[in-house]
Amino acid sequence: MVAAKQKRVRSKSPIVYRIPLVGTPVSTPFLGHEGPRPQLSFVLKTLAGDDSGMTEFHLSIQSVCQTAEEIALWETIVADPLSVQIATNSMVAMMRNLADLWIDSGKSGEGESRMDNPSRRNVVYMPRFETLKKIVLSVDPADEFQLSGWNCFSIPVGLPISNLFYQLIGNEERWPEIREDGTQSLKELIFGFKSETFQSGHRLGLHWFGMKVAMYWFAKLLNSPFSRQLARCDDCSAYFAYERAPKKEIRGGTHCTNCKGQGSARRMKSTRERRTGEMVGFAVDALALWKPNSRHSSRSKWVADQVNRRTARIKVKLGKKSENPYPRITGRWFSQHQTEIELEVERRRNAKG
Repeated sequence: MVAAKQKRVRSKSPIVYRIPLVGTPVSTPFLGHEGPRPQLSFVLKTLAGDDSGMTEFHLSIQSVCQTAEEIALWETIVADPLSVQIATNSMVAMMRNLADLWIDSGKSGEGESRMDNPSRRNVVYMPRFETLKKIVLSVDPADEFQLSGWNCFSIPVGLPISNLFYQLIGNEERWPEIREDGTQSLKELIFGFKSETFQSGHRLGLHWFGMKVAMYWFAKLLNSPFSRQLARCDDCSAYFAYERAPKKEIRGGTHCTNCKGQGSARRMKSTRERRTGEMVGFAVDALALWKPNSRHSSRSKWVADQVNRRTARIKVKLGKKSENPYPRITGRWFSQHQTEIELEVERRRNAKG
């Protein structure tokens, strides 16, 4: 009798990791930000001035120390509230700069004709000013750690997000890993101090580190489905989020919940003023054709009738389902706007001359 062939058991090799110079990569959680939009929730809170302790967390997982003296120095730096504040201030300021670049890349026009189209946002948008300006960061003046020379740093503005990405984290080393089934991926990016920065000027290094934290997490938002839900109010400059990303252009400005009523009132006033201006033009056109005779009624009533006929024709062109954008007027309207009409007549006369 032939013995049954035994099934050969293949041994599985574990994942082989390569240890980077800045320490083993760690999957960093969104501290205190759960729910369907954690990236957006975290960015919004940071834009409001609170980084949820993320910068301090990143500092705590750094590994740039080799000797006992370096370890002791690093522990002193991390335990220093001013050092942490420098990194946090830089993180918040850079996050605001990135958010403004991202939001402004979808805007166009000025004043009442401005439009916002989040679907057109892009990371290559270049601000209109070309010279690098500096945003001064400082610890709150009421803070006891306010120290001249230690708390003021600058971040580069006037550069697109794409440039800032490669300047801050795009060139950081990332290590590949291979899984048991042969598939591969890049390990989570963890950035850190370079040894020369650590030795020469750790406070400047902390400043750059804070900017790296901002770029790292804002890039996470850009790589999520929620990046186009981020918005900024044109009235109070507060950052907020749409429930859904707008698919069409937003005309007349972007307004938060607190400013929405004011924005609606301004838009209504602007629309009313624009229509009044157009009707003044119609009245001037009609006034040029008016001739006093027995068949015509008073000048004001006759001009008002001509304006009503013109606006009625506009309504017909717009279609049956459209409302007439112009109100029906009487001779009293002509009298109320006589000053504007006379000024328009004078303006046209001067333009011809």
